[in-house]
Amino acid sequence: MRNLLFNGFHPFFPWFGFFLLGLWLGRKSWLKQQHTRKKLLGLSIAIAIVAELCSHFMIQGLAPSVGSETALSLFGTKPMPPNLIYFCSAAGSALTIMMVCIQVGERWKERRWMQALISTGQLSLTHYVAHIILGLVPLQWLGLLQNGSVVFSTVYAFLFYIAAITGSVYWKKRYSRGPLELLMRM
Repeated sequence: MRNLLFNGFHPFFPWFGFFLLGLWLGRKSWLKQQHTRKKLLGLSIAIAIVAELCSHFMIQGLAPSVGSETALSLFGTKPMPPNLIYFCSAAGSALTIMMVCIQVGERWKERRWMQALISTGQLSLTHYVAHIILGLVPLQWLGLLQNGSVVFSTVYAFLFYIAAITGSVYWKKRYSRGPLELLMRM
């Protein structure tokens, strides 16, 4: 139960927290206002930095008395095991990236390359499932999932992403939603 809820691989509580944060932000109309997004950008950067600094100083200060492994486990910002400091650091970093992406998207929304990225984002559920079925399963069958080099992984991911962008552009010319997005809407 502890593994499922708190300290396992993708446990419920930190990931449900990210879900609730995203749900709350997605329903806020004030995100459409540029000055509000700039404030949120500043706040999210500050949260990420404060979380990282708190983590660093708590680990440094407590490692001699409780042990470095325990200090890292309790106050680290790594996803394993997830804790409140990790959640704050990851949420701050994610919000920072989202605010920057929204700004870039609004600034260059009419550009062809941005339209391709928008189409790709609109098929994100399809790409999420496809990266497992079409991307990871063949690697598992070939024995390359655990034994592939960093260069191979990077090139493979880059090629998958190019295929996802290209496929998204062509799909969006014919259909308004991706296959799994359409299924989800039903």
